[in-house]
Amino acid sequence: MEVLKDNFQSASKVFIEILDQSEFISIDLEFAGLPKEQSGHDTPMECYQRHIYCANNSRIIQFGICCFVLDKSSSKKTYTGYPFNFYLFPSSYNDSFKIEINLDLSCIEYNVQSGGVDFSKWITQGVPYFNRHLQSLLKKNIYRNPTLEMNNFEIDVNAKNNSKAKDDTAPVINDKKSKGVIDSKFQDFQKWLVKSQNDDYFILEETRYASKKYFVELVKYNCKDRVPSLIFTETTNSNKVPILKILKINSDGKDAYLRDVYNGLDLKFNEAKGFSHLWDSLLKVISSKKIPVVAHQSFMDHLYILSHFEGKLSSNYFEFKNKLNEIFPVIYDTKFLSSSLNITYHLEKLFNYLQSSESNGPKINCEMKMLEGSSNINVAHNAAYDAYMTGVAFLELKERIGDISKFKNIIPLFKNQSYAIKLNDNSDFFRTDKTFVIKLTETKTQINEFNKKEKKCYREDEENKITIQKLLSKCPDSFSDFNISYQNSPFPSISKVYLIYFENSVNIDVLINCLVGKFKVLTIKEHYDETVQYLKDTVYCMKSF
Repeated sequence: MEVLKDNFQSASKVFIEILDQSEFISIDLEFAGLPKEQSGHDTPMECYQRHIYCANNSRIIQFGICCFVLDKSSSKKTYTGYPFNFYLFPSSYNDSFKIEINLDLSCIEYNVQSGGVDFSKWITQGVPYFNRHLQSLLKKNIYRNPTLEMNNFEIDVNAKNNSKAKDDTAPVINDKKSKGVIDSKFQDFQKWLVKSQNDDYFILEETRYASKKYFVELVKYNCKDRVPSLIFTETTNSNKVPILKILKINSDGKDAYLRDVYNGLDLKFNEAKGFSHLWDSLLKVISSKKIPVVAHQSFMDHLYILSHFEGKLSSNYFEFKNKLNEIFPVIYDTKFLSSSLNITYHLEKLFNYLQSSESNGPKINCEMKMLEGSSNINVAHNAAYDAYMTGVAFLELKERIGDISKFKNIIPLFKNQSYAIKLNDNSDFFRTDKTFVIKLTETKTQINEFNKKEKKCYREDEENKITIQKLLSKCPDSFSDFNISYQNSPFPSISKVYLIYFENSVNIDVLINCLVGKFKVLTIKEHYDETVQYLKDTVYCMKSF
């Protein structure tokens, strides 16, 4: 289903009904910006720092969500996928706050060429959304209601009457001419008040805010005992001229009336929130039912999701991990799942391969249910169809792998061959058996040392790289075709790591023997078998799943 402003309210109800029945959901985002600089060997913390500016300052174009419902009446595992394609466009809510839109031309060109995005719909019909901070500003704007303010209404569910009296201060107005006019009108009001019955009303046709405020304060100051039965409202007459309307009513009726006004603002606020209101409902269902969230190569998607629906991303990497794990308790990434089977295709190719006969794997019965309003959806790089392909790939991979619990909450980094993020753990890890890390625990006191004899200035990092290269070149096994890089570490108590990436798999024992004699290194994680346990405090290496 394609979801725009016009059908958002009705589509939201359908979406929540289907979500409530779902075994899992798959997601995909199309967005308007990617970071310019990429490094295939960045640590998770460095990769995060590279990407947060882009996620905070670019925009989501489409949010695709596909709900997968299991047919429990069928003897075979049969699923139905319900794809929803939400076009999302930011809103300033009548210029209440400043919103900027930054576009990456390469992303725009890519989406135009793919045919999965209609930019005219995005701009003119995109559903508004707000992160938590903007929602607070939006709420202040909407709840600044003249009727509630004039009646000193404070919402309190435990109070019998919510009309609060202000300080007993005589009202003043600086404009003498206005004062004379309003004082005369107030005398008319006092005469009306004596003769009026419940449901009668008095009208003051006055456009200036100061004059209306002064009149209301006169009434409150001089008619204290009658205020509980009066409702002050601001409206317009048949000629659209602003007027102050004072309705006479019993005190219980006044309280109910003001509560209705407040509840109407609640409804207005939720409608104004647009997709963000649906987002809150989605998180409640996911949390209560522990529904898994599946995505493909999802690091950037999660950055955009947190930035645009929760709050601007800070520089704190661990805060990002904790928040993501809080909103999505169970995450699977099909890029990571497929890599465990040595399948490294992009999403569309992965989907087609797993659906084809050449994959030699079990087939899953899964039908895509096209709901009303679906158009141009079964095209790659349309967020809803990508979400559908991701969900089907997940089902196929799950059948092939079996127990996928060890893949839960692990996210591969964007265009990174070496690291993966583990959400519910403060330590991340390497995702390939060709990558090894070395951490020196003894370093020189002086980082930049001037060598007088050779008249060269060496960085400690470069010296260590050269030493490692020499050691590897002298090993009995051939350690050719390798690359060494050094970088800041994401792990507590570790300041620097050396990353060795081999083009071919190598013998771990031989590598350890080559290095352990020269360097004192620090273990990040233990997983060796008993024959190499004694080395656990000196070298770290982790094979892929």
